[in-house]
Amino acid sequence: MLTVYIGIMGRKFDENDRELWSVYGGRLIGRSLSWAIFFAIGFYGAAILGWTNDWIVGMGGITWIATTLFGIFAGKSKQTGDRASQGWMDKLTVIAPFVFLLGLMFLLSWGLHQSLIWPGDTPSKGSHVSRAGGMPGHNAPGIYLRAESAAGSPVVTARDIDSPAPWERFLNIAEEKYGQMELRFKTPWTLPIVAATALMAALLLSWRVNINLFSLHHFYRNRLSRCYLGATNTGRRPHLLTGFDPKDDLALAELAGQRPFHIFGTSINLNRGRQLAWQNRRAASFAFTPLYSGYEPASHQVKGGYRPTAEYGKDNAASPVQVGSVMAISGAAANPNQGFHTSPAVAFLMTVFNVRLGHWCGDPVHEKSWRKRDPGLSLRYWLAELTGTADLDRPFVNLSDGGHFENLGIYELVRRRCRVILASDAGCDPKYAFDDLAEAIRKCYTDFGVEFEFKSKVDAIRPQGDDTLPAGDRISERHYAIAEIKYPGAKGLTGTLIYLKSSLTGDLPPDIMHYRRTHNSFPHESTADQFFDESQFESYRHLGYEAAMRSLAMMRENNELPPELG
Repeated sequence: MLTVYIGIMGRKFDENDRELWSVYGGRLIGRSLSWAIFFAIGFYGAAILGWTNDWIVGMGGITWIATTLFGIFAGKSKQTGDRASQGWMDKLTVIAPFVFLLGLMFLLSWGLHQSLIWPGDTPSKGSHVSRAGGMPGHNAPGIYLRAESAAGSPVVTARDIDSPAPWERFLNIAEEKYGQMELRFKTPWTLPIVAATALMAALLLSWRVNINLFSLHHFYRNRLSRCYLGATNTGRRPHLLTGFDPKDDLALAELAGQRPFHIFGTSINLNRGRQLAWQNRRAASFAFTPLYSGYEPASHQVKGGYRPTAEYGKDNAASPVQVGSVMAISGAAANPNQGFHTSPAVAFLMTVFNVRLGHWCGDPVHEKSWRKRDPGLSLRYWLAELTGTADLDRPFVNLSDGGHFENLGIYELVRRRCRVILASDAGCDPKYAFDDLAEAIRKCYTDFGVEFEFKSKVDAIRPQGDDTLPAGDRISERHYAIAEIKYPGAKGLTGTLIYLKSSLTGDLPPDIMHYRRTHNSFPHESTADQFFDESQFESYRHLGYEAAMRSLAMMRENNELPPELG
């Protein structure tokens, strides 16, 4: 009808009107088709399951569970997420959410059917059931004939030899299934009462279930605090059962007088918005510091803001922002909304299974929400995670791993026009493609007009030799590269970027090289591995120490150190 209306109006509409109604019509058609599909599965799903052979239903259920589980693991894997990759795991992450949604709809349809029929509606023992077509105007033979004795032992169990066609059999089963619900709908108030009850339950859960508490954020935060902050708590008294001590953590604002000045980089997810130039990045930098916390996108179309960290999210008597919390948010890689890695299908799957490490924080631009710890009603924010559509149109914003925007921390330091920036690239990059470095340079130039001129070749960090050589035989010339930072505006204002990367040179100690020969992926093992054993942890620690000391000595020898470092 909408298309006919646009056609009839003809010359009365200009191009803008036609564009407006075309967009409206497209969205209306899309939502109508989605509703029709969901309604059809919800209404006929139980009948389809009854019509299908039991072994097919069983195999379908096993396939559904297996595909869903593998899809979750693939979505968290470092082997997926590359736009250029078309491996089987990438394809699985695309297919799995739709398989899960289809199976879930059938399961809900069956559950809804079971909840709407009276316990006494189904045939019981001692009864006689005869199906003879059942559809008006049909004389087709029935699906089954069953007779049982009064004692309940079967006397006759037979199927009609002249069984109906599959489609007719399906219609018979559908009539039987939904005929059982007749007693439920004898009064016109049944459906409104069911709908109102479901709505009230949704609102109650949205109010009482805290979206930030009902996630993996606190699970992650508590363990990071125990590992890295508890080590310096000399008076630590952990709980006998949990092993945690609340005094391990401390308020971020307490670090205001310490040097170096702490900046925790996170990503504010912008997967839906009016900024067309950000369709690829889909995130912006959100920084937590001991003094101020907030964001300032490099765009005149998006307004940012900062608030005092000592008051941010304090929510009256509650404690202010904690170091453990911002540390966990800064490393919240597994999240439905994850910047340029976001996939709506994977977001749906991760939200349903609560694989959510991110956090909802008050928007610093909003006059009231920035002081609050959590959203009052969780439903709209849960839906934003479910559909992968976090943006700035809500009082609270979704924050996740800083690497979902820029993984090296260079961006925020360039914003502050630092004279010397030391960037340590410990990301998983087995091909030495330098993706994180390239992204940082690209965003700094796009947003700030800052250029980087490398004085030494970055390729010197890449292992030399043929890929067919044994593990440990391909080594790098050096661990670092140096670039001059050219800031715009102020005449002559420059800086120095010292870029360090996990790599192996030929003069490293034997224990490091031995670990390399026995572990081919070292030093670029997947960051998804959260459980290092002693030898693995020590190998990375020792490599980091040796790389830093040898790079410093080489820079002094080559007179490459900036004046600020002597």
